[in-house]
Amino acid sequence: MTILLDQPVVCPILVGRSAEMAALQERLGAAVHGQGGVVLLSGEAGIGKSRLLAELQRSAETLGFQLLGGQCFPADRSCPYAPLLDLLRAFLAPLSATQIATMLGASARALFPLLPEQVQHLPEVASLPPLSPLEPEQEKRRLFATLAEIFAKQANARPVLLVVEDIHWSDESTLEFLLFLARKTVASRLLVLLTYRSDEVDQPLRSLLAQLDRERLRQEIALVRLTRADTETMLQTILQEAESLPTGMLDALYDLTEGNPFFLEEMLKALMMAEDLVEGEDGWHWKQTDTWHIPLSLQDAIELRLTRVSVEARRVVQLAAVAGRRFDFVLLQQITQDDEATLLELMKELIAVQLVIEESAEQFVFRHALTRQAISSGLLARERRALHGTIALTLEHLHETALDAYLADLAYHCAEAELWSKAMEYARLAAEQAQALSTPRASVEQWTRVTQAALHLGQAVPPTCYLARGQAYATLGDFEQAQADYERALHAARQTEDGHLEWQSILNLGVLWTGRDYKRAGAYFQQAVDIARQLGEAELHAHSLNRQANWLLNIGQIAEALSANQEALALFEAQQDQPGMAETLDLLGTVYNLAGDSITAVFMQGRAIELLRAVGNRSVLCSCLTMRATCAAPWGGDTSCTVNGSLAACERDLVEALQLAREIEWVAGEAFAEIIFGRIYVPLGQMGSGLAHAQQGLRLATEINHQQWVAGAHDTLARIYLSLLAPEQALSHAEVGLGAARELGSAFWIAESVAMQIEAYAALGQPKLAEAILQEIRSWAKNPHQASERSLLLAWTELALVQHQPEQALQRCEQLLSTAPQRAGETEERVIPRIWKCQGEAFFALGQTEEAVQRLEEARRGAKLQRYLSLLWQIERSLGRAYQRQRRQEEAQQAFAAARQGIALLSESIEDPALRSHFGQTASATLPQEKSVSPRRAAASQYGGLTEREREVAALIGQGQSNAEIAELLVVSKRTVETHVSSVLSKLGITSRNQIALWAQGKELVDRKR
Repeated sequence: MTILLDQPVVCPILVGRSAEMAALQERLGAAVHGQGGVVLLSGEAGIGKSRLLAELQRSAETLGFQLLGGQCFPADRSCPYAPLLDLLRAFLAPLSATQIATMLGASARALFPLLPEQVQHLPEVASLPPLSPLEPEQEKRRLFATLAEIFAKQANARPVLLVVEDIHWSDESTLEFLLFLARKTVASRLLVLLTYRSDEVDQPLRSLLAQLDRERLRQEIALVRLTRADTETMLQTILQEAESLPTGMLDALYDLTEGNPFFLEEMLKALMMAEDLVEGEDGWHWKQTDTWHIPLSLQDAIELRLTRVSVEARRVVQLAAVAGRRFDFVLLQQITQDDEATLLELMKELIAVQLVIEESAEQFVFRHALTRQAISSGLLARERRALHGTIALTLEHLHETALDAYLADLAYHCAEAELWSKAMEYARLAAEQAQALSTPRASVEQWTRVTQAALHLGQAVPPTCYLARGQAYATLGDFEQAQADYERALHAARQTEDGHLEWQSILNLGVLWTGRDYKRAGAYFQQAVDIARQLGEAELHAHSLNRQANWLLNIGQIAEALSANQEALALFEAQQDQPGMAETLDLLGTVYNLAGDSITAVFMQGRAIELLRAVGNRSVLCSCLTMRATCAAPWGGDTSCTVNGSLAACERDLVEALQLAREIEWVAGEAFAEIIFGRIYVPLGQMGSGLAHAQQGLRLATEINHQQWVAGAHDTLARIYLSLLAPEQALSHAEVGLGAARELGSAFWIAESVAMQIEAYAALGQPKLAEAILQEIRSWAKNPHQASERSLLLAWTELALVQHQPEQALQRCEQLLSTAPQRAGETEERVIPRIWKCQGEAFFALGQTEEAVQRLEEARRGAKLQRYLSLLWQIERSLGRAYQRQRRQEEAQQAFAAARQGIALLSESIEDPALRSHFGQTASATLPQEKSVSPRRAAASQYGGLTEREREVAALIGQGQSNAEIAELLVVSKRTVETHVSSVLSKLGITSRNQIALWAQGKELVDRKR
């Protein structure tokens, strides 16, 4: 049977996708019943996402769904809201002015910036009062809420399937909105389906996917390549159930297309058009030739298709290829001056040979990006330049009242047409638009066009262009490009004697170098301070002092850093400069934290966060939230008191910080938040998640060569592997981290890395190597004033225990406790369980068992209070040994049982099987062999280690009895009851009788009879 060559070669059935289709149809059914959500359809280009989607849309129509769809294209990365604009235009196109006004209502005003041509001439809109102006971020949130409300209204009337294809080409603003919308879909009849190429995932999309995962808002269906058997089925189906395929053709096509359905169809079409594959009376014949090397770009197939269309149609498709992947019918008609009927016939020719498809009544799109690129590259350079100019002029004419929506397109076409004056102006406006929308990639693209246009015009590039582009590069983590731009801005500032620009360029260079080299950063900050003083402007002076203070802090000069920050705060307060005050409070929080006073640090950060939210400083808010989580986490309390922050509170801060970092594409900020996620998760018992976060933080920091966070990531990973009882891996990370810290010149990270090396060598049973490392910087630990120096002293303390020097360990514990910072008027209980554990183990080694038990019980209570699970099982182990020495066998077994439970709990959280097995076996081997447990001991274990008499006391407290009443009921002395109450409080890790009562009620002890 003959296949007409002016018809597409498409497999009439869906092959190899039955499971995926079933899953999608299940989601449609759920959406009908009000259980909407987000589904992601992913896979490489041509894998069949659009085909599967088309099948789903047919199913959705039969179920009564309203279909809404938009598509992204490569140019859309610098064109905010492009797919949403297309979707809304298509949605509103068939409606009358009255219908649009009725549907949108007051929302019309909010949509005016996006769709001026649809709504600006509506009388109903003109009568609406103008919306109050907002800050860019608030304006964006208002727009998001308006768009979400429109889709929600439609879903209330009938279920809606909203599709956005190829979001790997989407701009950041659209991705932000999709996340916003995703949170609104769970209890609605709105199903959002997003497609993307899995091999083209950039950072903005990666951030969206990660956030959807964390919030459990998505289901993903990943399309893989077809198997050889599926490829054979597809070929036989296309060739109308051919009984047998030509010899070797299946293997050749499968090897060439690798199971990609689109490429397979394209190659078949090319073969047929070249008459290398023909149908005879006895079946299909494949003419294998020496030219069997059609490129993956399908250039040959596209050229063959072009020979099948008229000269006029070829002219139209070449113009469309220059216009972009997506092009408007009106634009083509305006340029070609063809009447509508004629142009429609030409479009039908192009559709028939599968070069383009109809997206809507007004828009067409090339079937594949390669199609458009191949056609465009076939034109002469002069032809392309002329066509770009024509397109630019036509866009200006068509949209003269709404150019803001087309700035990126106009900048692109004017630049390609070498209309440099217009290109420079449009690119500048587009760049400023991108900055306002916090889209640094688009900002870089447009500022680069400004520089190119200026150079072609023989004009000096505006220094502010370099400064703005440098800031965008810095946000994206591109150090070299940011440095080059800042230095260009600095050079221009000095030539023009622009003091403000010189100051800003130098300050930016200093901030940039803090990720690489503190020595160079410090030199820049000193210059910034000097220039600010010369200019005599308090605001500039205060900002310079802040940056210099942060530098001083990181090289170990805490007192000087504190003084500089306090001076800056006074300057900002005198001017009532809230943004400046917010930044300074954030930096002061970091100073106090590195000074070992995490309680004051959290207080300062809380004040800073409140102000940062008010002034809308997202980048500083991001880092401040991360720092607050750092200061409140249990590891912050290894050597000093903390606020004993909850896991939930720390998680909230870090989730928000990650979201902010991803929204503004701040890679360093994202790396920092990921590292701290790992840092707090492990001690709180989430070992696997903590390890994954820290590894992601290291990957991000390494990707941008940010030495500060490379050092921080390795330090965190060293801590994690020590908790996993894998000291070899810990030592490896500590050594690499130390190298990064030394390259950076950070006293803080050098000390932290050395402390980790000492702990790792001690865990490996190599105390002499640990002692050798300590010798280099022992002076740092002798009189500790900073958190890092205290970490060194703690490592030195634990090393003394390994070296069987308990007296020295006790002395160092006392030094740590006596120098632990404490705020004036502090009411929080001082809880430092790791030092108490060291004290208890030192007492035990000295044979002072009573003191050991007392201290270890305090450590257990503190670890329970902080939920410091990675430390708690070790404390229980030490307590068990101490109880054994006191011949308190029942309590010893209870402690060992609690340690085993802790090990099991931690093991369950480790995702890697090898690590999980290693940790479980290694940790368990440090405990006595488990004996058979008597019913009495089993009951004690079930009730937090309480003896039967202690459980009786707890039950009576739950009934509201006083100590005197309990003594009378149990026929014991009041003092004995007080002893039992004290023991109950210690074993349960609680602090009041009310908590005992609540515990007893929860364990159903209250109703028990004596």
